[in-house]
Formats: sequence, C-alpha cells, structure tokens
Amino acid sequence: MKLTKRQKTISGFIVTAMVVTFVSGFLWVSWHMKEDAKHPWEKGVQPVVDAPAVSVMKLERADSYQRTVVHTGTVQTRSHTMVAFQRGGLVTDLMVEEGQYVTALQDVAVLDSRHLSAQKESLTARLAQANSVLAELKKGPRQESIAAAQNVVNDLQQQVNAQELRAQRSEALLKSNSIARQDYERELYAKRGLEARLSAAQNQLDELNAGTRSEQIDAQESLIKSIQAELQALQFNTDDCLLRAPFSGIIVTRYIDPGTVVTAGSPVYELIDDKNLEVHVGVPQALAGQLQSGARYNIVAGDVTLPGTLRVVLPRVDQATRTCKAILDVVIPDESSVALVTGQLAKVELVQEVADSGFWIPRLALTADHSGLWSCYVVDSAEKVSNARKQSVEVLHHRGDWVFVRGTLNDGQMLIDDGLHRIVPGQRVRPLLNGVSGGSDGDSGSLSALPARLETPDGN
Repeated sequence: MKLTKRQKTISGFIVTAMVVTFVSGFLWVSWHMKEDAKHPWEKGVQPVVDAPAVSVMKLERADSYQRTVVHTGTVQTRSHTMVAFQRGGLVTDLMVEEGQYVTALQDVAVLDSRHLSAQKESLTARLAQANSVLAELKKGPRQESIAAAQNVVNDLQQQVNAQELRAQRSEALLKSNSIARQDYERELYAKRGLEARLSAAQNQLDELNAGTRSEQIDAQESLIKSIQAELQALQFNTDDCLLRAPFSGIIVTRYIDPGTVVTAGSPVYELIDDKNLEVHVGVPQALAGQLQSGARYNIVAGDVTLPGTLRVVLPRVDQATRTCKAILDVVIPDESSVALVTGQLAKVELVQEVADSGFWIPRLALTADHSGLWSCYVVDSAEKVSNARKQSVEVLHHRGDWVFVRGTLNDGQMLIDDGLHRIVPGQRVRPLLNGVSGGSDGDSGSLSALPARLETPDGN
C-alpha cells in the first residue's frame, strides 16, 4: 500500500523519537556505572569500610648531615733515602745486595782506609812526645841540676871575693904610684865581670828553685789538645769509611760495584722502610678543615681494607690540584700477611659534614614519582583518622636504610614510613605512632602487623 506524504512524515518523527530515547538511556546507564566504580573518597563521601592502619613517625629537621667521600692517594714509605759515603775513596767491599733486608746501623759497604791508618800512627807518636814533655815540665828541675847551679854560684862568689882583694891591693899601690893605672883598671874590670857572672848564675839558681813556669805548662797542654783533636777528626774519617744503614728496611737498588772510586755523597744504595707506611692523599680545602689529627679512617688498597690514622693535614694548597695534602699512617697488624707496595694507589674513606637543611626518613617511606622524582606521604595528625597527603622531596644522601631529603616537608609533621603500596593520595588512613593507635573518629578496625622501627643515623 502506498503511503501518503502525511503518513511518511509521521513515521519519520516516530523513528527519530525512538533513536533519541535509546541513546539517552544508554548514556544515563554508562554515567551511573562510572560513578559507582569510583572510590568513596573520590566522590567526596566517607568510605564505608574501615581506614587502613599505617605506621607514622614524627619528622625532625637536621641542619647538616655526614657523608662518606672517597679520595685516591698513593702509598708512601715514611723513610726513604739514598745511602752514600760522607767522604770519597775506593770502595773495597759491598756487603748487601738488592732485595736484602738490613737492620739499623748494619755495615753495608767499606772504603779503603790504609792512608788514614798511617796518619793515625804519626799523630799517636806526636801525642806521646808531647805528653812526655808536659810530664817533665810539671815535675820541674831535678835536684842534681839545682845542686850543680848552687855550686856554680858558690864558685863564682869565691872568685868575686878573691878579685875584690886584688882590686883593693891594686888601688893601694896606685895611690903610692907603685903600679900603673892600667893594671889597676884591669883588676877592677875583672872584678865587675865576675860579679855579672855571679848574678847570672844566681838568677838561674833561683829559676830552678822556683820550678817550671805555668805558661810553659799551658802551652804544652794546648799542643796536646791540638794533637788529640787531629786524632779525633782522623777517627771520624776512619768511621766514615764504613757505610752503615741509617734505619731498618729493604735495599731496592745498588748503584755501584766493588772497586769503584766514589765522591762524597755519591749514592751507593737506595733504602726504603717497608714497615712504617703512610698514605698521601689530596683533599679539598673545605674538607681539610673538618679533619682531625688522630682520627681513624678506612684505607682501601686493591682488595685489602686497613685502618689508618690521620697524622697531619699540611697547611698548604697545591697550586696544580688546588688540594691540601693529608698524611695517614697505615696500621698493619704484626700477624697480618698484607703487603703494601710503595707507589701503590690507595683509596681513603673520609667523613664530610655537609651543611644542608633536611630530614632523615626511612627508605621505605619513599615512592617513585613522575620524571624520576621522589615523593612521600604525610598525615595531619597521629591521633585520629586523617587523609594521606603526597609531598615531593629531593634525595640528597642515603645511608643504609635511611635517606636524607629536602622538599615540602615541615618540622613536626607525621610521615607514613611504611606500607605505601596500599596508599593513594587523599585516602583516609589510621595513623599508628610507635605502634599505638591514635583513634578512629568513630570507625573501628584491627591493627595490622607493623615492621620493627629502625634507628636513624644520628641515633634517634
């Protein structure tokens, strides 16, 4: 049957109304299904189920934290020297070889000293002669010499007396013109000559009786001291012909062979002390001011870790590296088989105080955020059910199970320190501070098992 134009219009209107009604019903059902799928706290209403219990801790701000920094240095020996003679000469014997261990003051080489032995014999003879003269001077003249001098004086005195008589007789004869004046003068001058000889003999006798002059004894003693000083210097030269090890250690290099003529200071051996070792390491100037002498640090050389004691930080900045040199003594136990080698690289673990404000939180309190950042959750109160709020943080340092962070956290806030896999932003949770429930706002529920609380790096 063919429909009229009016019938076609009515039929189109009815179909359109049916399609609109169907689409509207479908959209209404879909919207209600989505609303039912939302969490209660996302719809702004209280959840019907109990809020989960979470462990919380109180945040305490720290103004700094300590971190361990590793610096590389080298192992050095405390004593290292080139062993050499103090004088030149012919080397007649070398007593040790490379790699041999020597003790302090052990003989290691010898110089020819025959000419020094000859000089010593000559000086010894001169010293004996000088001592004999000094003994004679101190003893003084012999009694026989004094007696002989006394006899000379007596004899001259008799001669003077006899000549005095002859002179008197000649004077009387001269007055009577019995002799010539020339004869009288001859007797007179003979008398004066004898008197002079008598005076000289008397002075010599007095000198013998007085003994040796002190100046002569002092001069002879000075001569003896001079000879003794020459002998001592000769002995030093003789001792220098014997080369001794200045300290205990290992001979690492021998530079000459027997029969070599060396000059003073020419190296014969290279000696190092392999027992007393130290590590030289360059540290930044800021860190150098925090290091204290006597503090102990770990030293890693190869696969060996040894304790070390800081001896000193030199107060000088190296112009090339802009660092200060720190010297640490390596402590090697006597029973240890550890062998360090001079020049070996070593790493030193130093503790640095970093001035930066932040908080120590457990590592389990962190959760990964967008773009490689980190975040954590806090609650408003530890005494009642609260909403978990997300806070972004920056990790500055980590130590074991704890991390030092800074961000939007505040001092005294309550941090959720565990169980973050059960938490979403805005979720209502039941805080537990130190394992005790703080209240439920009328909700009831069981306490979940919480992990044992950890100690923070600062002991809290």
